[in-house]
Amino acid sequence: MSKGFKFDTSKLLNALVSREMKTKAALGAYADTSSQLLESNAKNDRPWKDHTHDAKNRLYGSWEWQGDTVRIALSHGVDYGLYLEKGTGPHVIEARPGSYLFWDGASHPVKKVNHPGSRPYPIIMPTIEKSGPSIIRGLDVILK
Repeated sequence: MSKGFKFDTSKLLNALVSREMKTKAALGAYADTSSQLLESNAKNDRPWKDHTHDAKNRLYGSWEWQGDTVRIALSHGVDYGLYLEKGTGPHVIEARPGSYLFWDGASHPVKKVNHPGSRPYPIIMPTIEKSGPSIIRGLDVILK
């Protein structure tokens, strides 16, 4: 007759599954809060002067589950967001066929303009670098 002990693992397994579900729910809530923080910080700290407020209003913090990984993102919602982030080199701007370019201060309409380029106004990486460390530290509370 062998000596030993019996160990019912069902309670342990149920507790582990319950803990996993609670942790995943907490991570989702934290990701939502963190994405809102990134969005708010980006809107408040943007380095450009607003003309239409579109670039500011369409900065967007988001999050999603990708399998067992939660992903937090900050992005531009305007098609020129890349140019705000990186700037542009010198380039030619041409009017559409049959039209002209004109702006306040121009002496007359023109067919094309040699644009000197635009300096960058980055906000995505500066916001992540500013807020990221505190977001990562906040995970300690959830994962303890």
